[in-house]
Amino acid sequence: MHHLEGLTFKSPVHLRERGIVVFDRSSGTLKQRIKAQIKADLDFCMTIEIKRTQTWFQTAILASVVFALVWTSPSLAQDTQIPQNDTLIVCFLSDTQEPMWFERLYLGYHNNAEARKKIFRKVLDLQPDAVYHLGDMVSSSFNKKGWEELDEFVSALSKQGGDFYPIAGNHEYIFFSGAIKNFTSRYPDASLTGYATQLGNLAVVLFNSNFGKLSEAERDSQLVSYNSTLQQYDADSTVDFVLVGCHHSPYTNSKIVSGSEEVQQDFLPGFYSSNKAKVFLGGHAHAYERFHINEKDFLVIGGGGGSRQPLRVGEDAEYKDLFSNSLEIRTFHFVVVTVTTDSLAVDLHMLNPDFKMFEVTRQLEFGRGKLWER
Repeated sequence: MHHLEGLTFKSPVHLRERGIVVFDRSSGTLKQRIKAQIKADLDFCMTIEIKRTQTWFQTAILASVVFALVWTSPSLAQDTQIPQNDTLIVCFLSDTQEPMWFERLYLGYHNNAEARKKIFRKVLDLQPDAVYHLGDMVSSSFNKKGWEELDEFVSALSKQGGDFYPIAGNHEYIFFSGAIKNFTSRYPDASLTGYATQLGNLAVVLFNSNFGKLSEAERDSQLVSYNSTLQQYDADSTVDFVLVGCHHSPYTNSKIVSGSEEVQQDFLPGFYSSNKAKVFLGGHAHAYERFHINEKDFLVIGGGGGSRQPLRVGEDAEYKDLFSNSLEIRTFHFVVVTVTTDSLAVDLHMLNPDFKMFEVTRQLEFGRGKLWER
């Protein structure tokens, strides 16, 4: 695997060699973008050096061209497939920012910096194949010094051979219009209009839920590519499981922030209609929550180090929380997804109140095409 940091790719075509597809942000009409993308796909397939000469591999190359002609978004490529009987470990975390002064005043301070360090250390101990960050990585993106701890974590992850795939949160844009540059300069191929990755038989689709920071054309393009990408993965026999993520959770019982209506209206229909999309992960609400809505599973995982937010529980809860119906404050946490050739499991790693250890609990299990009993 290769790390995102420090690598610059000139177009989505270059990303295919690493199992990444970037949602198209190019100018022009949709028809023009489709024609340009198909031409790029054909040029790419004609010019790459095919080192493997087996018939099955040549057939796979031809199939990718056919997909490019059928679907309207960039065709997807994959990283090296998971060997038989091997395991893929992927971590998800969100909202690792240091609390701001007014958050400390209103919500208190609970040794957040130490909690974040313990989460980073524990993730590295697991030696994951990849880490996905769902935004609000730092408190103030414009403050370069505030990035130092995260940079050290990403560097250590890279040295272990792990990939780092982030999507922007609202704190990556906060206060100054140029603040987002500290995100894009570090992760130039983490597109601000969404992207997807495939690691073995697992695909992860990320999109930018900071809709007010995108132009109308970017929002429309992102949505079209998002839906087409989910359709492609449903048709791709090399993909068994799809996870979807963004910063702003569609559902939450938080007393501080609300669920995103834009995500509910525009992006959940594609998620619901996908056969392989199993779990929707989001942050923004600084708590762990688990919902099962319309036969799909939703996880809120905003406990990476930001101020802990109280939740509506019991009769006051808007949504039925399968994790707890009585615990108003949840401690710091992250999620680990373990994938084999025929299963996917989601485990919650929650830091104990005494900060001495993480309690690990199984949250979800899936077999190919079915949900196992919880």
